[in-house]
Amino acid sequence: MKIAQFDRFGVPAEVLTVSDVPVPEPGPGQVRVRIQASPINPSDLLYVRGAYGRQPRLPASAGFEGAGVVEASGGGLFANFLVGRRVAVINAKGGNWAEYTIVPAKQAIPVPTDLPIEQVACFFVNPATVLVMADNVLRIGPGDWLLQTAAASALGRMMIRYGKHRGFRTINVVRRKESADELIQLGGDAVINTAEEDLLQRVHQITDGRGVPFAIDAVGGPTGSSVISALATGGRMLVYGTLSPEPMQFDQRHL
Repeated sequence: MKIAQFDRFGVPAEVLTVSDVPVPEPGPGQVRVRIQASPINPSDLLYVRGAYGRQPRLPASAGFEGAGVVEASGGGLFANFLVGRRVAVINAKGGNWAEYTIVPAKQAIPVPTDLPIEQVACFFVNPATVLVMADNVLRIGPGDWLLQTAAASALGRMMIRYGKHRGFRTINVVRRKESADELIQLGGDAVINTAEEDLLQRVHQITDGRGVPFAIDAVGGPTGSSVISALATGGRMLVYGTLSPEPMQFDQRHL
């Protein structure tokens, strides 16, 4: 089978290669899935760079989620049940950027056959993160403002739609005018283009000087630092990503 893998950490375009390796065999409680689609998430790229929260044993392949069909079982009631079924594949160790992958049966989630393959492949990482951040961690209420960086990302767009569904309002931080126009059309309540606008000044204009009660940041660095200054008294900020290699710096008086 073919697999996209890397034998050293670095820039994905430079270290990833396509190799031919034997088709793997599942062990007890495992299944072999023929992968039909696997997204490229920021976490995957950090994994290849060696900058993720955990590092693999090299050589390795990325791909934490995907979609495919279970073709073989290594034994076990649930693993046998999955054979022939279409599944969303949650691969905690990476490895979905391949024609076949091996995962524990519990990490292969049966899905309806009428769902588009792109939705099945992106079933877990972004949607679950949106739900957990909005409902379980921040507990954003109807009418509340949520400021989010990296708003043009797949997760950011999901958060905008979820805000419309739940009734909270979003302030969406982007770096390009094209992204700003797209997010307004998608339903974003306000967009800040940091290439042309000052983030803190615009937040105060939008919120009548009060600041935002909730914020999520996937960037860090100077962008994440400025979000802290935009928080209202008692505001809460959740950092869930590190797209910038620079550290966050802020005046502790804002906390």
